[in-house]
Amino acid sequence: MNVSYSLSLEGVEYIPDFIKTPPSTCDKITQFEFNLIYAFTTSELKSDEKPWVEFQAKCQHLFYPDIVIKSYVESRSDKPILEFEEALKMKFDSKKVAHQNFLKSLERKNIHQLLLEIIIASSLNKNEWLTTVIIDLLGRDITNYSVWINENIIPNSRQKYAKYINRTFELVNESSIDEFYKLMFFKKFTHISTGDSRLKLTQLLNQTFGATLEFDITSYKYGVKMTPFWVQELENFNEKKRLVERFFATPAVKELSDYNGLLFEYNLPKVGSGRDKIIDKIASEYKDYNFDQMISLISGLRNPVFKKELVKRDKYFERPIFSIERTYLNKKLREKKSSWLAYQLLYLGQRNEEVIKNLMVDL
Repeated sequence: MNVSYSLSLEGVEYIPDFIKTPPSTCDKITQFEFNLIYAFTTSELKSDEKPWVEFQAKCQHLFYPDIVIKSYVESRSDKPILEFEEALKMKFDSKKVAHQNFLKSLERKNIHQLLLEIIIASSLNKNEWLTTVIIDLLGRDITNYSVWINENIIPNSRQKYAKYINRTFELVNESSIDEFYKLMFFKKFTHISTGDSRLKLTQLLNQTFGATLEFDITSYKYGVKMTPFWVQELENFNEKKRLVERFFATPAVKELSDYNGLLFEYNLPKVGSGRDKIIDKIASEYKDYNFDQMISLISGLRNPVFKKELVKRDKYFERPIFSIERTYLNKKLREKKSSWLAYQLLYLGQRNEEVIKNLMVDL
């Protein structure tokens, strides 16, 4: 079964509806609207954005007279693209030290690293290994990958980066792994494709798999064991809740990962030593979580029973969820400028000048 897939990954865009053309005078906007305009005018500029730069410079003194606009410094590089190129051209040899080191560097901290490992496993025709990596990826939150692309890929390089992702699709499609896992893999990426490319990918999936493969989510292999995937695909809350309950009651729970915190939003293991062991582990390790792991855990906190259990172990979780999330996002924004982080903070009600001063849009 060979299909050509096309996906355009341009990152996450946050463009408020009111931003069309610059207002005629400074008194035509609110301070909050100015904050958003400032965000766009401090990003990498195009020729048609000059009117916004002039407007921002003219009106800045009315809202923040003491702030000196910082020039944008590009912190991203072509390293991820070079890694893709290296993986695609590599004839992997486990005896070569350079190849060993490359593989060791793939710690599966993000979907980019998982895709690199998929390329290597595919090139070696190691289907068991390839399946293991894909199952790991299926349990992750794919929307975090768009955030990662924004923070790590230079805008002008995203088209080339997308081309390499398309090549990864082809390698998976050409492999002889289970067709159900292929379908899940392709369905996963429809969530971050945009415009015509999303429509094309969806049509290809429906035409290729729709009439021949049907999932039975009550089965253990494709349903219960793949619960971290299905809770992001299903829409019915009660259906998710029942599936997660079954997941925690079967051997599948042994595969629970720090990237699967979203499951706790829907259910918990039954009271007992098994539940205590899982929650004790989270309470002792969450401070070392990476971005994807922590965002997943914050989603799980929507379950008040889960949150209460964590409070027993660490008073950090006593605060409201929005406060925990806002504190964490502020910490990450101080570490690395990101439009996604800044707009999440704006959404959570933080509209102070510190966010604006440090905001550098990476659209």
